[in-house]
Amino acid sequence: ILITNKVKLPFDSMEQLVQQTEYKWTLVDGTYYGGFFKAAHETYPDTVQGRMWPLKDEPLKDAEAVVPAALEKKVAVVAPRVFHKGFIAIDFSETGECRLAFTKRGFHDIFLTFAYPKKSPLREPMDMMFLRVIQAGLPDHIQNFELRNATWCTNPKPPPKNVEEIRPFSFGDFLGLFILYILGSVGAFVTLLVECCVHRHVTRRKQSLLTKTSFVANGFED
Repeated sequence: ILITNKVKLPFDSMEQLVQQTEYKWTLVDGTYYGGFFKAAHETYPDTVQGRMWPLKDEPLKDAEAVVPAALEKKVAVVAPRVFHKGFIAIDFSETGECRLAFTKRGFHDIFLTFAYPKKSPLREPMDMMFLRVIQAGLPDHIQNFELRNATWCTNPKPPPKNVEEIRPFSFGDFLGLFILYILGSVGAFVTLLVECCVHRHVTRRKQSLLTKTSFVANGFED
């Protein structure tokens, strides 16, 4: 679910969405979510999934309409999370602001599979190819690279509206700096003390060795 970023989200789960009337939900035309919620409404209208269907708004004609709809209308756009990360990354690249946010809980799990004709010779080599690609980590690498601009906006803590905005220092910041200064000073003092002790010990050791050497030499000359 993709909604306009607010200090407090108007809802954070499917259960909360069906309990309010201010927001509706929509989807990109052609995706299968509409059929799922419609079937749930016709079969089990009292369930959370079934109660979603009456809140449905007009579908969006394409993916380019997702961000304007989320910003200008009180609608939540239902789509796979990776798609939403793409919308956030593009919007952040264009505006430098985090104007969109996820709900913490997803609305519906999806599974993607490939279907082959019965006894197709492509099944075994394709399965092996997908296995090797996944084991090599290529999908995650490509996805993380392409969606790197969405990282700032998907942090656990809500990011500032403008990433260039610098917050003022607080008492905790000064306290942290003071503690670091004290720890650094104590560490430096301990290091100096250890060096002095080691130097003193080495000096005494050298003097002791010189005294013994002189005594042996004098005894040899006698």
